Amino acid sequence: MAVYSFIALVLIVLGVVIGRSLLSKPRRPAGTREIPGPKGLPWIGRVHDIPSEKTWMKFAEWSAKYGPIYQHTMMGIVHIWVSKEHMVLDILAKQGSICSDRPAAFPNVPGTKDWKYLPLQGFHDTWRRQRKFTHLIFGTAHENNYYDHQTIEVPRTLVRLLQNPERWSSHLDQHQARFLSRCAFGTPNHASALCTNAWRLLINISPSGRFSNILPGCMRVPKCIAWWRVDEEDRQEKETRLYQNCQNEVREQWEKGQASPCFTRTYLEHGHRFGFPTDIEAAFNVGMVSMAGIHTTSSPLHTFFLAMTLHPEWMARLQKDIDALCGDRMPVLSDMPDLPIMRAIVKEGLRWRPAVPTGIPHELQDDCIYDGYFLPKGSWVHPMEWSLSRDPEVYPDPETFNPDRWLLPGYPTYKEPLTQFPTLHGYHQFGFGRRICQGINIVQTQTFCLLAAVAWGFDIKRKKDKLGQELPIPVNDYHPLLITKPNPFQFDLVPRSEMKRQQIMEAFVQAQEKDQFLQKGE
Repeated sequence: MAVYSFIALVLIVLGVVIGRSLLSKPRRPAGTREIPGPKGLPWIGRVHDIPSEKTWMKFAEWSAKYGPIYQHTMMGIVHIWVSKEHMVLDILAKQGSICSDRPAAFPNVPGTKDWKYLPLQGFHDTWRRQRKFTHLIFGTAHENNYYDHQTIEVPRTLVRLLQNPERWSSHLDQHQARFLSRCAFGTPNHASALCTNAWRLLINISPSGRFSNILPGCMRVPKCIAWWRVDEEDRQEKETRLYQNCQNEVREQWEKGQASPCFTRTYLEHGHRFGFPTDIEAAFNVGMVSMAGIHTTSSPLHTFFLAMTLHPEWMARLQKDIDALCGDRMPVLSDMPDLPIMRAIVKEGLRWRPAVPTGIPHELQDDCIYDGYFLPKGSWVHPMEWSLSRDPEVYPDPETFNPDRWLLPGYPTYKEPLTQFPTLHGYHQFGFGRRICQGINIVQTQTFCLLAAVAWGFDIKRKKDKLGQELPIPVNDYHPLLITKPNPFQFDLVPRSEMKRQQIMEAFVQAQEKDQFLQKGE
């Protein structure tokens, strides 16, 4: 009897929720059109059709069926998916005053009204303050040549790849984390903690991470039976301690006049101009900027190794280009204008396998009319990166990895001069309007410096079995989280010559001589 009563109660509650949703459905103004899209169950929509992995494939399938703008409802929320770049710009950039908010899409972590996570914050004064401060610290990084950290970290990573090539994926993540730890705190020593926290946070904000990510009520289940709540609270406590300790460490050095140039030192010297109410908010601002860069740069780094394993002809072209310019010396950042093939391979890798294939949604703060379509207030607008990157009018033969689309005049994406283009600046994968990514320079310089050095020093080859047959490459085996990258796979990474091996070791010794942390084995 109790079971039937419980079922009846659930049905009543569900009926009330659905009824309220239907009654509160916004009325479409006269003269406007309804956006097409798949029909679904009341309130629930088509949530049962969304796969737990590679969700972007289903959204891309609907885009192909219903057109470049379509909508559907999930759990009472209107989701609008846009897959033409000019349409996304018209909505999210040109109408930025009402299209720049973030939805409460991440129930496990502090949300849009909180001050902790800049990329997830809503369109409010806290977000504006932190954006302005982020602009300052990135500008200061350029002025103080923080990118010179690459001259230390690139040789270190090359040696790690030389000594333990099977751990290539871990080496790439550590490389990025060490660079950002130096930028943020003046030391690489916090890299492992940043990596750990970045991974745990990504799991807790990804729809395919924890089941509680798509069932917000799960975060109100008593902790004694809700292990996911315990895990997230543990993550947040460790994250807060990490950022506080990092800030205090730099403060102690700064008060002694010994702090290295870094984002945290910039806050201590200039933070009063921005009106931070607490030091911990600034600590999270610095920490989040650094942590976000780990995933967004790690993805194209990983994709490079996959693409070069699958396309040795492009690795050969890249090496020929580097050899002609650099000869026996390792490429450096100042070579970037003269190595367009390197830049084209990186950009094509991002197009071919977007880091955030579903895009990051914006929430409409008011009703919006676009091309006669009615977009109601509260809708989530998704710039659908997987489909944007496969628009055949912009990217002919979109499934093919083809860096020439950025290098040859016959392609729609070609731009001159090749000393400047292709570039990641202005590329749609880095956001739209007032939400555009502020760290594009870091992504571009990081990927160029490391990958050009890898191509200069190593060959990437298909791995063979005992019979001499090439092992299959998992072309689409990407992990399913919000920011994605290839799962580790097997390939052979070998120095191009004994001379290259020696030069890599010599470059590492030179880096050790000028860096106190490498001297200590850190």
